[in-house]
Amino acid sequence: MTKIKSRTKTIRELLANTKYYLDYYQREYVWQSENVTELIGDLTDAFSSNYTPEDTRQKVNGYT
Repeated sequence: MTKIKSRTKTIRELLANTKYYLDYYQREYVWQSENVTELIGDLTDAFSSNYTPEDTRQKVNGYT
């Protein structure tokens, strides 16, 4: 059996030089400002719940 190897990637690395497609039923969905606000809030909450004062600037910069 092939062993699965993993590594941490930044969002930039994850999205760079890659095409993503939306299924047909998702194409008509339009984001409203409330949706964007909720997404940013969720991302901020997730970051805050994982951040500790011991995290160095270099470590936090790796989150991007």
